[in-house]
Amino acid sequence: NFVTPTHVVPQILEALPAAIEGGLHVPLVYNTGAYDTVATLKLLDGIIDIYMPDFKFWEERHAKAYCAAENYPGIARAAIAQMHDLKPTPDNAGVAK
Repeated sequence: NFVTPTHVVPQILEALPAAIEGGLHVPLVYNTGAYDTVATLKLLDGIIDIYMPDFKFWEERHAKAYCAAENYPGIARAAIAQMHDLKPTPDNAGVAK
C-alpha cells in the first residue's frame, strides 16, 4: 500500500523489479489524495493493481481556502478518470486482483 506516493513514483518504479525478483508477490495499492498528474499515473499503467483515491474538494473555493490549491478539483477529477481507465478487471466474484 503506497500512501501519498506521488513524490516517490520514480523510486517505486526503480525498486519494484528487484523486489518482485526477490519474492514480492502482493497486490500493489496506490492510496492517494488524487492530486496526481495524468502523466505520473500513465507511468504506473500495468504496475498498480488497485487505485484508492481520496477526493478532497469538489469546489475550487474550498480547495483554495483549506489547502491553497485552487486547481485541486480539476487535477483530481482528471487523475481519477485516468485511474478508472487503468483499473484492474475484477474476477467473476467482483474482486480486483
